[in-house]
Amino acid sequence: MIKLLACVSALLAAASAAPPPGGRIFGGQDAERGEFPYQVSAQYCRVSCSHSCGGAIISDRWVLTAAHCITDVSGGYYVLVAGILNLDDDIPERQEVRVAESIVHPNYQGGVGPHDLGLWKLEHPLQFNQYVSPVLLPPEDHAVGHEVVISGWGSIGTNIIFPIMPNRLQTVSVPIVPQIECDKALTDILEGQEHPLDVDNNICTGPLDEPISVCSGDSGGPLVDENKTLAGIVSWGISPCGTPAAPSVYHSCGASIITPNWLLTAGHCITELPSIGSIYAIAGILNLDDEIEERQRVATTTRIVHPEYQGGVGPHDIALIRLASALLLNRYVQPGQLPQEGAEPVGETLLVGWGSTGGIILPQMPNTLQRVNIPIVPIRDCHTALSDLLNTVDIPLNLDANICTGPLNLGISACSGDSGGPLIQDDQIVGIVSWGITPCGTVGAPSVYTKVSHYIEWITANIQ
Repeated sequence: MIKLLACVSALLAAASAAPPPGGRIFGGQDAERGEFPYQVSAQYCRVSCSHSCGGAIISDRWVLTAAHCITDVSGGYYVLVAGILNLDDDIPERQEVRVAESIVHPNYQGGVGPHDLGLWKLEHPLQFNQYVSPVLLPPEDHAVGHEVVISGWGSIGTNIIFPIMPNRLQTVSVPIVPQIECDKALTDILEGQEHPLDVDNNICTGPLDEPISVCSGDSGGPLVDENKTLAGIVSWGISPCGTPAAPSVYHSCGASIITPNWLLTAGHCITELPSIGSIYAIAGILNLDDEIEERQRVATTTRIVHPEYQGGVGPHDIALIRLASALLLNRYVQPGQLPQEGAEPVGETLLVGWGSTGGIILPQMPNTLQRVNIPIVPIRDCHTALSDLLNTVDIPLNLDANICTGPLNLGISACSGDSGGPLIQDDQIVGIVSWGITPCGTVGAPSVYTKVSHYIEWITANIQ
């Protein structure tokens, strides 16, 4: 069966700015209790809640964060957690408040770019004490000092494929990098590609010659200067964080080979990537760190997202990627078959991917490709199950264009990192991993896929 898995699975990777949300402080150390009373963990909730972004308390009813922490999620809600040092702290000082209103800066255009600033209004005020208090806002045109302190719960590992997510708040002191020097460093790293640094509205931190940095999981978190004044909000950076002056490759999504020149994946695997950088396809591997003759790494050119896909969690989540050069087909690299137009899959299917085998707060990313046999769940049963879990009938499920899998009575599902990968039946790619309920493996929660048979005409027209 390993041969089949290698044939139909291609790994998409990107060399680019780091994507939101997720991320890390790399090269830092454990914070102390009460050291950062203005820091919150922004936890995104569907069935359950998990850390997604940081934020800075600026009053008892308002928290400042990054705009992309607001725009890059849908279908759930945020709860802000203050007064904690460890994400799992169950202590009297812990305060949890639901977000009542989210405001994004009007000039923010989405993705990686300037004006990445947002506000959360809380349903009820925080109770200030030695563990929960606001940070000072700077006066207009405040001159930032030479050094700032960053705090956050992002990954502390060196590898985005295998993140190490801390339970304890991390911190590090870093120097401010002058804008001209920052612009040059980004230009050099991205090999001349245009980057979205705004010299009037962004600030940069180093050091450029040491493995210390923040990344996208600390997104929205505070940078505080020597005067205990809020100097910045974590927005974006180059991945892997902590690698001095080097472009990178990180696991992004799965995809299926459908011809030597074309891959099939999820629309959100394209739209949620940064606007700068490149996507590469890696085929012929079983383990992500395989350095073998069969490994093929190919650049990509054209990206085509279905015109009806509206972004985020929703239907028509399908895309095509054209390769810069054709894959060399062999026993380990072969195209998967497409189903007949309008075909309705029923019964057992096979899901493969390198997605997390653990939770969302502390994901466990496997090195070896994973597989599991799972049953198709009738689409109306799927809608009912999701409605019950989410306590709403307004589910972004298209009865004609999606399919679902179970089993609903066991903790088996697709997870983060499986997006875009194939659902297989009788050697045909019948589904593309689209979305599901967090945490992964929630009993009673189906996984949702784009139904490939609904899009055969669109696929054929675009790859000819």
